[in-house]
Amino acid sequence: MVTITPSAPADQTAGHTPRSFVQGSVLDSRVEEELGGRWPGAVYQNSDGQFEVLFTTTDPAKVKELLHRRGRFALIVRDTLRPDGEPFIVGSAWTNSDTLVRRADRPTR
Repeated sequence: MVTITPSAPADQTAGHTPRSFVQGSVLDSRVEEELGGRWPGAVYQNSDGQFEVLFTTTDPAKVKELLHRRGRFALIVRDTLRPDGEPFIVGSAWTNSDTLVRRADRPTR
């Protein structure tokens, strides 16, 4: 199981889950393309399931910590179609088989 610790204070409004966040800032166009709109709050689907993005990082040290290898980015996602869907880490690039179900704006820092 992945523990998600938001860097911003959690939304204390009843019924809301803690805010997701993005770590890292400047992205080159290749990373932007490989992320494919998978910002915190976005939902995408492919043949493996339907996933809500909880966390996105492009920070090289955090990416290596999460993926246990080097990469350009890492995501923590949760399969929304599984009632027991636990958050897990992915580092795969956006492909033609991925479809954005719910858009989320790229956060600004």
